[in-house]
Amino acid sequence: MKTENFIKRYAHTHTEPDQKFCPIFAISWEGHNKELGSYRKYYVPYNGVLTVNEKPEIIKWNLYGYDRYDYCSPSSYGYKGVYAKNIGHDVLEIAKVEMLDGSRGQKGEKRKWIYERYYGYSWKRLFIDRKTMFPYDEYGNRLWREDDGKFYNRTLVRELNNITSCGRKASNNIGEILQEFCGCKTAPIGWHNAETAILTFWNLSDFIKKEKERPVSDLTAKLSTYKLPARNYKGNTIEFDILDDKYAVFRLFKSEEIFDRNIYKYVSTGTSKEVARIFIDNKGKVSIMENTFNGYRVVGKKLSSIVYFYDNDIRSINFDKLLEWKPIKWNMEIFDDILLNSYAFLKNLILVLRHPIIEKLYKSGYKKLAKECMKCGNEVISNLKETFMLDKINERKGSIYKILGVNKELLSRIENIDHYSVRVKEMKEIFGRTDITDLSAETIELYLTGLKNMGWHYWGTIVDLNQWQIRNNHRNLTDEERHLIEKLFRLEMKGPGAVRTYLDAKEIYKRLSNRPEIDFTNFKTLEDIIVLHDNLLALERADREERNRLYALREEERKAEYKKKFDKLQEDRIEKFESHGEKYSIVVPKSLAEITSEGMALNHCVGSYLESHAQGNTNIVFLRKNDEIDTSFYTIEVDPHNYVVQIHGKHNRWLGNDPDAISFVWKWIKDRGFKCEKYKLLNTGTGYGKGKDEVSETYLVA
Repeated sequence: MKTENFIKRYAHTHTEPDQKFCPIFAISWEGHNKELGSYRKYYVPYNGVLTVNEKPEIIKWNLYGYDRYDYCSPSSYGYKGVYAKNIGHDVLEIAKVEMLDGSRGQKGEKRKWIYERYYGYSWKRLFIDRKTMFPYDEYGNRLWREDDGKFYNRTLVRELNNITSCGRKASNNIGEILQEFCGCKTAPIGWHNAETAILTFWNLSDFIKKEKERPVSDLTAKLSTYKLPARNYKGNTIEFDILDDKYAVFRLFKSEEIFDRNIYKYVSTGTSKEVARIFIDNKGKVSIMENTFNGYRVVGKKLSSIVYFYDNDIRSINFDKLLEWKPIKWNMEIFDDILLNSYAFLKNLILVLRHPIIEKLYKSGYKKLAKECMKCGNEVISNLKETFMLDKINERKGSIYKILGVNKELLSRIENIDHYSVRVKEMKEIFGRTDITDLSAETIELYLTGLKNMGWHYWGTIVDLNQWQIRNNHRNLTDEERHLIEKLFRLEMKGPGAVRTYLDAKEIYKRLSNRPEIDFTNFKTLEDIIVLHDNLLALERADREERNRLYALREEERKAEYKKKFDKLQEDRIEKFESHGEKYSIVVPKSLAEITSEGMALNHCVGSYLESHAQGNTNIVFLRKNDEIDTSFYTIEVDPHNYVVQIHGKHNRWLGNDPDAISFVWKWIKDRGFKCEKYKLLNTGTGYGKGKDEVSETYLVA
């Protein structure tokens, strides 16, 4: 059976974690009571054992030989773990698990592990094939495809190294499982105490690296053949050495420090130690090697990795020797300028070697553009593509004008003005091509001035197009649309304001409810655009007034409809709820304002029921004394299903505090067929709780 099918079948039939392989540990917390005094409890979720001041026997060791205890409150939850299991066919399952919620303090309560429920974009079950070292998910799909399986998978190694982070606990038998999978009895040589150490996921990642090694690059292999002389400097220093016409190296020395206990701070020893070597070739390839206990090792090949080793307090470099390197001799002019920036010279040096377009810009006289490119770091090409609207850039062939698709006149304008405000990309979009080297100086001046004066507006709004229609659909302008833009820009050259006034007029037109037919291309002068704008502004004012009038009319109709509905509800409530006795009466509030006044007089929250009462979702009625019919006494809520929800007086007093009124209310409830618990009438406390004190049920005699 194929590995993919075996994994898929196994995952389908085993939907819960294997509890025998999951972590075994105890939860511990402190407590205090009169009988035991201060105590410590231990609870083992695996078997439900709960002990006091006695460590459970089942917990003896963990990966590093310590007792496995976690300290927490008995109600906490969310413990996470990870286990490994050989499932056959030379496949290793690694699963992230978590414990189900529970009290964790109840004696005899056994807990189960489940697969992690919230794993985001990560994984919860991972399968590794011993033969190929390929990672699979629970559906049998290959994960993190890289180099077609020729070398070890970087993402897999990183996931294994981080698998026990965030407090995730490994199972107790993890060492035995990994030993069986890797085919070794103890941890690899070099591990702390290799004879007795237990294998971990770190060792598994090292084993995968060894099984599927990555080939050494030509640059790294070349570097291993060079023998560099020892140096002894004082303070932070960088030294440059030429290896040959193609390769060079920067050696970084940093001052050694020791901790002085007399003054409690680090002091310099007066000597320096070589911490790193940065190798570069004549095309800007980088290989950074760090000085470790086991010798030099490659730690990075990216430009950003230099920042880790290169500080701004490095004070010296043998510039004279640097200028003797052949690739720099060819570019002496540009490097003289770059070396003035002592902090970023190494990054700039690599960028110039890596991107010939920087050299071409500099030697063509566009120094400002060249320096702006160097500020982009690794994004040199992507930024040029964005600025000049290019799909690809072949920086090694052709002149700078042919590469960027612009002529000398336009590039000079970009150099002399802040080039981010010059919309070269928009110009190319207007003309519908990436090569605009044939534009005249007059045309360039016309379009750059018009685009610049548009401010935050996008030029496509002139012809009712957005950026998505132009850039994603590759929509080219028609001759009529291009003629309209050019005519508008020519008016902008004569007097600023033509473009913005025109665009404001179009925005006003879009906001109109009833849009008349208007020809926006029928203008010759700026005065024509201003007249069009003012006419549309007057139409918008009239349109707004009409909308306000219609809104006021609809609001009046809505209020009339609401009043009609509320009056009908009031009629039904009066017939259904109102009742009058010898001493007491049930009355319906005539308006919502009376409900608000009731809440203020009795100091309770009936005012929050206004909307529900107005819409008929509940019913608020008043219990009043006949001789004080206008004075608030008790408030009653009855829901639409004839259930008495609550009866409360001042400060939420229960009706039992005025027992004389109980018989009247009870008779009213029975006569109208309402439902109500007896405690709501007999309770003598305050608040919303049921309470314990009640008056005698003899008051319920109707």
